[in-house]
Amino acid sequence: MKRKETFISREMMGSYVLMPLGETAQKFSGMILTTETGAFIWEHIEEVNSAEEMATLLTQEFEVSPEEALADVTALFENFQKAGWIE
Repeated sequence: MKRKETFISREMMGSYVLMPLGETAQKFSGMILTTETGAFIWEHIEEVNSAEEMATLLTQEFEVSPEEALADVTALFENFQKAGWIE
């Protein structure tokens, strides 16, 4: 997967946020509150070519079933694509 927009993930007092950088900050004002899993996905998104590969990474990092990981990643990737954040 390739990111089209630039966000950086940060942990702030136990919460995870995605903050826009560069040109993305001009288009998107604000921050996105996410979970540790969401931040992990964003940080590793360019290491995978499919939702299936990301689901595998999630099952290795977190206690989640392969089926649940795949369903969640598929939905998240669809939302990222609709928003124009990944291709």
